[in-house]
Amino acid sequence: MERKTRHVVLLDGHPGDADERYIRYLETLEISLGERGITVNRFQLKDLNLQYCTGCWMCWWGTPGRCILKDDMEILYPEILRCDQLLYVSPMIAGYVSALTKKVMDRLIPLIHPYIEVVEGECHHRKRYDAYPNLALLVQPEAGSDKEDMAILQEWMPRLALNFRSACDFVRSMDEPVEEVLREIAYA
Repeated sequence: MERKTRHVVLLDGHPGDADERYIRYLETLEISLGERGITVNRFQLKDLNLQYCTGCWMCWWGTPGRCILKDDMEILYPEILRCDQLLYVSPMIAGYVSALTKKVMDRLIPLIHPYIEVVEGECHHRKRYDAYPNLALLVQPEAGSDKEDMAILQEWMPRLALNFRSACDFVRSMDEPVEEVLREIAYA
């Protein structure tokens, strides 16, 4: 059966004051998704209290499935597990996603087990839950970004999804028309 996205959690990882183009792109995307019957829960990461993962592994061994850091990830975890697609949106900074975006990606660790199994011929962590959202990435290229920068992200994001025991629906640039991104989300 073909999967159709009904609920998107959009994590906006812009660390500062976004330019008008970035703001308009996301507003248009969010409105257009709503018009297609897709629920969007948008979070401005810069407005949340988010700590960096300390690598303590308590979420695996001491408090299985629960991070010991008490911050706004406690709001994001259930939202992430309830959606069909987790859409990271970020400006490209030094050819990569923002530190805010990466911070949340790193904090997904409690949602998987520390135990390993072979997946597609590789060792990966076991699932903690039956279902996970598919991942997607939308980036605003910075001045000087090139095709190689996008190629790196397009190779990296599916690897992140595999480690999260999910799939990567797409990696797109805000240089592309909103309609193309809408099509990717609506029919994922």
